[in-house]
Amino acid sequence: MDQKKILLYPEEAMKNALQAERNGMPVKTASRTFKVPRTTLLCKFKGINPEFRKMGPATIFSIEEENLLVQWLQQMDRSRIFNADESAFFLNPKGSKVLAPRDEETVDATVNTNEKECLTVLINCYAAGTLAPPMIIFEYKRISSDLTARVRKHWGIGVSENG
Repeated sequence: MDQKKILLYPEEAMKNALQAERNGMPVKTASRTFKVPRTTLLCKFKGINPEFRKMGPATIFSIEEENLLVQWLQQMDRSRIFNADESAFFLNPKGSKVLAPRDEETVDATVNTNEKECLTVLINCYAAGTLAPPMIIFEYKRISSDLTARVRKHWGIGVSENG
C-alpha cells in the first residue's frame, strides 16, 4: 500500500510566503522562494484554510495553556521532574547465540522451559541530570533474604504479579 507523501515545511516559511504574497509577489514565485506547497499557500491566502494550523490530531491544551505550562515547568526545581523507563531482561533468551569471551573453548548453554522468564529494571532520572538508584522488579510473592543480600546496596527491590 502506498503511503501519501506529506510535505513538511517550517511554519515561519509559510508566514513569510503569505507576507510576500500580500506584498504583491505571485503565488508561484512565493511558493518556490520559500519552499512551501503552492496550493496550500493559495488556500491560506484566499482564506479557505486557516493561516495557523498544526498538522496532526487536535491538541488537548490551548496555546495559552501550553505557554502557561511551559513557564511553570521552566520555573520548577529540576530535581522534582522525573523520567522513568523500564526494561525487561530475559533470563533465558531464545536463540542459539550466547555471550562469551572469544578465546573460550567451551561455553555452557542453559535450557529452560520458561523462555519468557525475565526481570524488570526501572531506571529513573531527574531533569537536573542525575540518576536515581535503579529498581529491580521480580515476579515473586516474597523475595528471599539470599536474593536481597546479592542486590547492590543502594538499589531498590520490588515485586509485581507479572514481573
